[in-house]
Amino acid sequence: MRINRRYPAWSSFDCSRSRDEGHGNNWPTFFLKRNRRGEFTDRKGNVVTWELRNPASVDFKGNELKQVRSALRNLTPDKRKKINFYGEHLKDFWFRITENLISSYKLSPMLSARVRAALTMGLSDTAAAVHYVKNLYDVPRPHQLDATLQPVLSIPSSPSFVCEQASAAGCAHIILSYFFPHEDGKLKRLAEEISWTMFLAAIQYKADVEEGMKLGRQMGDMIVVSLRYQRVEGDVQKSNRNSELTAGFQQKKSEVISR
Repeated sequence: MRINRRYPAWSSFDCSRSRDEGHGNNWPTFFLKRNRRGEFTDRKGNVVTWELRNPASVDFKGNELKQVRSALRNLTPDKRKKINFYGEHLKDFWFRITENLISSYKLSPMLSARVRAALTMGLSDTAAAVHYVKNLYDVPRPHQLDATLQPVLSIPSSPSFVCEQASAAGCAHIILSYFFPHEDGKLKRLAEEISWTMFLAAIQYKADVEEGMKLGRQMGDMIVVSLRYQRVEGDVQKSNRNSELTAGFQQKKSEVISR
């Protein structure tokens, strides 16, 4: 597939570090499948069309980079706390949220395993889709277009578009809201907060975050279709236990919220 780029390719810069896993577009999947042409398909074999904005239409070198500079320049101490909080918990954030939900709703061992499996496989599939998109469009990171930028978090060794953390957050929100519908509002807010933290930290453009969340939610919707098709009794929790989603985190969540 020929890509018409209006930006220098990420791979054209000196990337001395090894690339993140999944860069070869051969990451194994669970809910998603691949056809002989390497295209992602759903459980029925239909080719998945990712509902993303074409990055060729995004002004990365102009307006997008300007927004990153502005966000970094206007960082407050509270926003830095938020960035550091989420940066510390990126790898296990949604798994810890899931454990708090399982505990609050007192799920059986079998249903607990099902929720964990759905989230884990969903996030793995989302990562595979994200890296496919990253490698396809090869968008440089903000600091590669402006060497004066000093990102707050460490920079992943992968192209910028789309934001993997935003995609994971979007997918996790949809999957967990299927099992725990009364927690949807809180899950959505957390997903948006952790996603936009990547922009505030100057490691992603605004478009990366917006389109990343969009991909993750699309992935989550496909997974929920598969979960509903299985018709497992007790999947959807009808009661509202008002779970404290971030219970047990070292720093209180209330200390880092700042809008």
